[in-house]
This record gives sequence, C-alpha cells and structure tokens, in this order.
Amino acid sequence: MDNFEEWFQSQDFYTNLRFIHGDALFLKDGDVYRVLEVRIASDAWQEQQKRIDELTVGCGLQRDHIKGLEAELKKAWTTVDQEGHKKHGLVMLLKFIKEHFEMNDLDKAMPRVYEELEQALKGGEV
Repeated sequence: MDNFEEWFQSQDFYTNLRFIHGDALFLKDGDVYRVLEVRIASDAWQEQQKRIDELTVGCGLQRDHIKGLEAELKKAWTTVDQEGHKKHGLVMLLKFIKEHFEMNDLDKAMPRVYEELEQALKGGEV
C-alpha cells in the first residue's frame, strides 16, 4: 500500500466509499484508479506531491546557502578576533615601550618618537 492509499483510508469519507465500492475501491487500470473519486484524489495527491518535492529541494538549497553564510560569518569573526588580538598585542607593546621611554628619560631625548607613541596609543594617525 502506498502513502496515498494510507492517507485515503484515514479520511472520513473512506468508510462510505468502501461501503459503496467494496474491494474494487483501489483497483487500477494500469496506473489509473478505476473509481472516479479515488482517481481525482490520486491526481490531486500527485500534484501536491510534486509541489512538496519542489519545496523540499528548495529548502535543501536554502539550507546549503545558510550553511555557507554561517561558514563565511564564522570566518569573518575569526578574522576580526585575530585582528583584535593582534591590535591588543600591539597596544601592549607600545605601552611597554612608552613605559621604558619614561623610565629612561627617553621621552626627553626623543620627544618626537615619544609623541608618536602617545598618538598611536590614542588611536590617531602617526
């Protein structure tokens, strides 16, 4: 028994049609049901099944597209995260150098370099 026949038997009209047509309800000539009501329902079922199949394929394509976007987003966040770590490391290095400038009075010996260090730490153009 196929899915259509299982569905058909679960409908409220099945009992009446089964009473009227008996065992002949699901008889076929080739691929076509003999009983008109069953044939109409089968044709409608097949059309809807085609649409379901199309939607299923479409959903699969959308799912694949979303997975691709998720992968790109993850890659972008990883890049941003790595850049953030690099920037943090650079800031820490600049602060370390600035402290050594101040401890060794290099801020007075090389004021221009010291000013550029301060500017870099503030986020400005050097």
